[in-house]
Amino acid sequence: MFQLFDTKQIFLSSSSNNENVVKRNSTFNSKINFVLPRLIHKNKSILYSTIRLIHAEIPYSFYTINDTNNKLYYKNMNTNISSTITIPKGNYNANTLASKLTTLFLPLVVTFNFDNSTGLYSFSCSIQIQFLFGLNSINNIIGLGNTNYITNLNNGVYTLTFPYQLNLLGSRNIYIKANNLVLENLNTNSGERCCLKSIPINVSPFGLIMYHNSSSAEFIVKNPQVDNLEIEFVDDNNNLINFENQDWSLTIEIKNVINLNQNFFNSINEYLEQL
Repeated sequence: MFQLFDTKQIFLSSSSNNENVVKRNSTFNSKINFVLPRLIHKNKSILYSTIRLIHAEIPYSFYTINDTNNKLYYKNMNTNISSTITIPKGNYNANTLASKLTTLFLPLVVTFNFDNSTGLYSFSCSIQIQFLFGLNSINNIIGLGNTNYITNLNNGVYTLTFPYQLNLLGSRNIYIKANNLVLENLNTNSGERCCLKSIPINVSPFGLIMYHNSSSAEFIVKNPQVDNLEIEFVDDNNNLINFENQDWSLTIEIKNVINLNQNFFNSINEYLEQL
């Protein structure tokens, strides 16, 4: 059996502005549908088709504290009233985050201290506070985990040393997904098999993440036909990334593996007629 490889490259950009490009989450720019009729299709000459990401240019414009993790829930045990603090989106260090949280607790007077030797926050307040876990909580970042914690009286002040280290690293990877493709790749975090690539974040905030497929890794597409690509960018927790209206670009390659019989030219003609 003889084989011929027919390849084509597709250049995708979030800045594209035509009827075949549909942005699903506005200025987040992380969920976009590209209409590409007959991008992949089956006929008797095609043994299988593959897809690979050749290169990507992605802005590090998203924040460590963002829409998915910027809530701090607590209860005033004196009044039994629960409240929610919303931390403004941004990139913080231990001290700037502590200062912001202290301000946001007003009119309650609280103190956040960071221990450089342990990486832990400690908290104090004149009244008893219970920290609660909830939707889009910052608890895992500041070291409270997924459990409710209550302050304890200590020398006339209610205090709590958070049990886990502060983690302001943010997502360590960007996952590029094509939701409508059936691949063999597996993301154990989400259970999905549609991920084209996991790209490590190896630049500083506001830099440009650049990826080049030096290994030439490609993946068999099991769909019988593909007429669009639903591209998503998600973080380590499978949350859609907010690129804050900044644009990215991808170059992908589609390869058809064509079966050639002994009559070479007839096989080629048959394949071309079915395109």
